[in-house]
Amino acid sequence: MVLESDPCGEHGPTLQDFGALFGFELASERLVFASQNAPDFLTETQDGDIFSSKVAQILGSKVSHSVRNVQTLPTLANRPRTLGLFQLGRQRCIVMVFRAADFLVLETIPASTDDEPAAIGVLNDVQLVADAILDASDPEELFDRLTSFVRTMSGYHSVQAYRLSDNFAPTCLATSGRSIVTEVGTRHVHHFSFLVDASSPGQELIKIDEGLRVPSLELATARTIQSGAIHELRRNGVAACASLSFRRRGRNWGVLQLLHQAPRVPNRRTQLVLEHLSPLVEQRLEAMS
Repeated sequence: MVLESDPCGEHGPTLQDFGALFGFELASERLVFASQNAPDFLTETQDGDIFSSKVAQILGSKVSHSVRNVQTLPTLANRPRTLGLFQLGRQRCIVMVFRAADFLVLETIPASTDDEPAAIGVLNDVQLVADAILDASDPEELFDRLTSFVRTMSGYHSVQAYRLSDNFAPTCLATSGRSIVTEVGTRHVHHFSFLVDASSPGQELIKIDEGLRVPSLELATARTIQSGAIHELRRNGVAACASLSFRRRGRNWGVLQLLHQAPRVPNRRTQLVLEHLSPLVEQRLEAMS
């Protein structure tokens, strides 16, 4: 095993350490890279060297079955998909999956005690926000409603919506909650990402051999952000943030930024609602002239 130093070309650790990441080669279905803390998220029957093992051997048959049900979906190359809640060893985790080049990447995030019951209301939440934005006459009205809904649903201290110019310069469209001035989240336009704790040191990836080229992990929810952006967040009193991007006519159009002044992991309800929210908003933007 060898340490992969910064495969995304950024300075500092590659991943945050609140969850674990597993990278499987599509052709062989074998594990070829993982986060340093991956052994903490294994099934109780798994021990020893995990590399070259398959999903079922590492994360169990239930996770493996769920992966097989979705691994051929073309959308996995564009958006992570939440598979559900699973018991991994001694902890219950949310498992997410996406495809990166010739690899299938799984992420495991420890679930909070309110994740399972809260997830029951996801479909109702999605329907509520769909109804709220359906008759919005322009982007400003749409995001004014959206920021209010997301702040109430997610519990973050501040939710802000930005429109991006052709050179990604942000213009604020709407804000709900506390007035926190930072545009760090507008620099992350790879769907949904979040920073749990700005004071956390993070972690690196381990790969099976030195010659392996790790793909871009831009879709990973646990991907960290540049150290300069973390310093900016801390200067503005922000400990945790999340961002959700929107596209219009094939181009990055805007970003929803969630900010919190204490460490925070989005619960399953928030993650699932945001996962379904992006295409709804994008459809409405496309319909606007």
